[in-house]
Amino acid sequence: MWIPEGIVLLAAIIILLTGLRLKNAKLLAGLARFSLLLTMLATILIKTYSWKHHLDTLISELWFMDHIAFVMKLTIEITAWFVLGLGVHYTQHEDIGSGEYYALTLFAVLGMLIVASAAHFMVLFVGLELFSLAIYALVASQCHISIGIEAAIKYFVTGALASGLLLYGISLIYGATGQLAFVPLMQDLGVIANGHSLLISFGVICILVGVAFKLGVAPFHMWVPDIYEGAPLSVMLWIATTAKIAAFAILVRLLWNVLAPLGSIWQPLVQFLALLSILVGNTAAIAQSNFQRMLAYSSIAHMGYLLLAVQLNTESAWSVALFYMLSYVIGTLTAVAVILLLQHKHAHIKQINDLCGLHQRHPWLAFILLLAMFSLAGVPPLLGFMAKWQIVQMLIEQQQIGYAITAMLLTIVGAYYYLRIIKVIYFDDLQPLDPAKPNIYPPALLAVQPTASIMAALCGGSLLFLGIFPAQLLQFCLQVF
Repeated sequence: MWIPEGIVLLAAIIILLTGLRLKNAKLLAGLARFSLLLTMLATILIKTYSWKHHLDTLISELWFMDHIAFVMKLTIEITAWFVLGLGVHYTQHEDIGSGEYYALTLFAVLGMLIVASAAHFMVLFVGLELFSLAIYALVASQCHISIGIEAAIKYFVTGALASGLLLYGISLIYGATGQLAFVPLMQDLGVIANGHSLLISFGVICILVGVAFKLGVAPFHMWVPDIYEGAPLSVMLWIATTAKIAAFAILVRLLWNVLAPLGSIWQPLVQFLALLSILVGNTAAIAQSNFQRMLAYSSIAHMGYLLLAVQLNTESAWSVALFYMLSYVIGTLTAVAVILLLQHKHAHIKQINDLCGLHQRHPWLAFILLLAMFSLAGVPPLLGFMAKWQIVQMLIEQQQIGYAITAMLLTIVGAYYYLRIIKVIYFDDLQPLDPAKPNIYPPALLAVQPTASIMAALCGGSLLFLGIFPAQLLQFCLQVF
């Protein structure tokens, strides 16, 4: 039952050892992506086998094999496969596509898969630390750039603080209940909470703050913009997509599988984090001129919308939260895919103004970026609009009219910085080429990245297709919880 994790672990070790002598970055990337394909296949086969033979969804009170684990694992694997494929060319010309880089990415995926199936606090913590430590090292992969080293140190320090708070909260819960396994703990919490309310309440708060750090929600967000800006673009994409999915999986396991009986303790805190994140993310992003910092504040706002669904703590609300997470991940993948395609050895897209006149040189890339920005902004008929609409609709159904109105108003505020990018790529004039400077949009750029180009088109097309026909994806999410 641990075959997917075993495949990833074996591939990571092989790539690490092979990379010591083999310096072919394309081959190493191919091995990593092939191992992820095998992992996807193993995940699907195991789920099919367990469903046909009615196997237990819980193994030794340590490991879940339920629908949540299956969906989270498959989402992580597919997203990781796309991230690796989109970043192959970038890692080559940035000289970070070594065996260590691809081994670390697979170790990060391994930790995320463990987190998705964890049914015990110690298993969850091991998985969390495994993928966190791997990403710390990936952020510092450009060790010759000072901003990258600074970002890695900041990420490590804040991550260590988050892990410490999470572990302290776990120890308080254990001290009050004597349980670390999720299923018996959830059964006991309803009774034990009455006798140890202060201890358990403080433990729940510490756990939630630790997870909030990992999600990057306000007011625990100060590390996010610096990490997004300082990390290599391909690593930033890992943090913005797969790491967010893993953090959401932790949130599901803790708040839905363990602490659901204590909703009266954590729901008000989640409501506060959600509204503050939406406010801070949308307002701070307006002032950003750096594209990666803008995406950082955008992610803070999006995690706030996600928490608005989480705080309702119902099966349908968690399903809508999953739907929103998928829409955010696809939108972010699409946006960063375009920027990765435009990166080359002698020029980098850093500032928003670097995208001036993009539609004149690469009209189809400009259109894909337009789809991504409109989806993240919540413009119909794209997937991002349907995700936001589902959350607002659910808030109204639960009589939380004030939260629904606040979310809609701040969405309008947030639309400004997305529309500014559309204005830059379509309505600002293309900067005249200076013969002394490299061409930032070389005409033959896409010819050397056919796979990444197809992936970007698939991501952009899915935003439009799933936005027009969202029923199947929404129904799939509703069946998970």
